[in-house]
Order: sequence, then C-alpha cells, then structure tokens
Amino acid sequence: MNWSRLFAGIGLAATLALPAASFAQGAQTETDVDARMDALFGAHEPYRAFFERLQHAVAAGDKKAVAELVSYPVAVHRAGTETTLRTKREFIARYPSIFTPTLVDIVARQKYAALFVRDQGAMIGNGEIWFGGVCRDKACKQSDVKITAFNLD
Repeated sequence: MNWSRLFAGIGLAATLALPAASFAQGAQTETDVDARMDALFGAHEPYRAFFERLQHAVAAGDKKAVAELVSYPVAVHRAGTETTLRTKREFIARYPSIFTPTLVDIVARQKYAALFVRDQGAMIGNGEIWFGGVCRDKACKQSDVKITAFNLD
C-alpha cells in the first residue's frame, strides 16, 4: 500500500470537507472560502478578484464591464425558460432585464465568505449567478474566471 498517497488523499478530503462543514453551520470565513477554492481550483486569487470586479461593475451599472465578465454563449434561466445570449452585444441589450434591482441587490449584499463553492464554480445568492474557470485554449492551460449561468427564477 502506498501510505503517502493514502495520507495525501485523506488530507485533501479533510481540506474539502472542513469548509463545507463550516458553510453548513453558517460559520464559513473568507479563509475557508480561500482554502476551498485553492483545493478545488488551484488558487483562490483569480476568483476573489473576479468577485470584487463583478460587485464594482454591477454597483456602477457598467453594462460593458459586466459583459466582459461573462462567458459566451451564456444561458439565462427565467420562469422555466432558457434564453441563450451569444454575444456581448446581446447581453448588453438585455442587461436591464437580467440585472433587475433585485439582482443588483443580491450582488451587492453577497459576502465573499458566504459564497457557495463546488467543483464547477461558485454561486452568488441562491444560484442567481454562477461563475467559474473557463478555458482560453484547447489544452485548458490558461483560463479566465467568468459568469457561466444566470438562474433568475
């Protein structure tokens, strides 16, 4: 038996489980979120920077800046229907119907320490916005953090 691999696996499981347990108890901290992102994505810094850019752009009502933070095509789910926006131009045209006062408030109130993080990304609010790493090349050696879905039901 390869004991070093076994203990490494146990360490990774503990790293992933501890922040999740803290989240379930409502006591998750920014350090917990950082640790979970580090374990899942290799680094938390791009996700934290993305989250801060998104909050600032939404607060400023900067449609173009928010459009830059979206991975296209992007699905917008609302009232049981899905609309796919394929370009920044489409997104900007629909911005007012996506970033309603309710969604703007959700983004403004979201605390980094309260982000729900899983292997596919992080969510804001109750899943109204999902963001995660999006590959820039076929080998996925470079990626950007982008909005990957809107759930506005």
